[in-house]
Amino acid sequence: MTAIFFDSSTLISLAEAASLDILPALKDSFGGQLAITTTVKAETVDKAMVTDRFMYEGVRLRKMLEDGTLTLFGDGHVAELSEKISNLVNNTFFVGKKPLKIIHAGEVSILAISLQQNCEAIAIDERTMRLVIEDPNSLRQLLESKLHTKINVNKQNLLTWQAIFQKKLTVIRSTELAIAAWRKGLLAGTDEKALRGILWALKFAGCAISSDEINTYIKRLTR
Repeated sequence: MTAIFFDSSTLISLAEAASLDILPALKDSFGGQLAITTTVKAETVDKAMVTDRFMYEGVRLRKMLEDGTLTLFGDGHVAELSEKISNLVNNTFFVGKKPLKIIHAGEVSILAISLQQNCEAIAIDERTMRLVIEDPNSLRQLLESKLHTKINVNKQNLLTWQAIFQKKLTVIRSTELAIAAWRKGLLAGTDEKALRGILWALKFAGCAISSDEINTYIKRLTR
């Protein structure tokens, strides 16, 4: 399937950085679908619509569903795979005997449907989730650094979900989408300041990108 499935984290970053407007043109350029699951919709659109602070973000995302910028996929048909992934990943890392909940419902839903549909990529801004897919062996170190405690690992569970993700999923962030938009002249400017501004705005909105990565992108793209 020619599609990019979006996690809640990426939509939230784009919304908070006032950058949702890049999606329609990127969709046209991509030539495929920008998609979310019903679970991600519940975490973004539905949840935002009942909170004054985030209501307008919900309204904008709802409009994107209505005008076809975003395509909604039901995820009930991948419930079994979703449950399998959730049980494995969330019972792999332990503090003492207590399992750590690593991934949540929306993240699990796009993982399951992306694997089933062989889609182009998934958009995820949250660092822990990206490591689940790209580098699970480094996840233990990240968790120990965050929690300042020793993390135990169920190695069998780790090997099992590593095998599930053996077919590599391409992971992108809101920052990669913003770079594509900058290259296509879709931002408010085409100079270095426009690029630097959008990348830092997305970082402060929650995208897991380091200052070193931002500087590397800027140096490479504007030289």
